[in-house]
Amino acid sequence: MEKVKFTLNEITTIVVAMIEQIEVYEISGIDEDIYLPKPIEDKIDLLGTDEIEEFYNSINLIVNEVRDLKSGELNMLNNLRSEISYIANEYLEDYIIN
Repeated sequence: MEKVKFTLNEITTIVVAMIEQIEVYEISGIDEDIYLPKPIEDKIDLLGTDEIEEFYNSINLIVNEVRDLKSGELNMLNNLRSEISYIANEYLEDYIIN
C-alpha cells in the first residue's frame, strides 16, 4: 500500500495547530484537542498505527525546532512557513507530495 502523502501547506497547518495547542495549554492549563481541516484529518485517519506514531514524532520534532519563530507578525509567519517547509522535507520526506 502506498504511503499517505501531504502537501507542505498541510504539514504547515498541522505544525501551526500543534504550536497553538501548546500555547493554549501553557496559558490556560487546558489541554485542547487539535482541530484540523477535514481533508487533513481524513488523510491522517488513513495512516496505520505505526505510521501515525512515526508521523507525529516527526511533526513534534518540527514543532520543537520552529516553535520560537511563531510571533504572529506577518514577516515572522513567512519565516515560520519557510522553516517548516525546509525541516519537513528532511523529517517527513516519505509523507510529502513532490
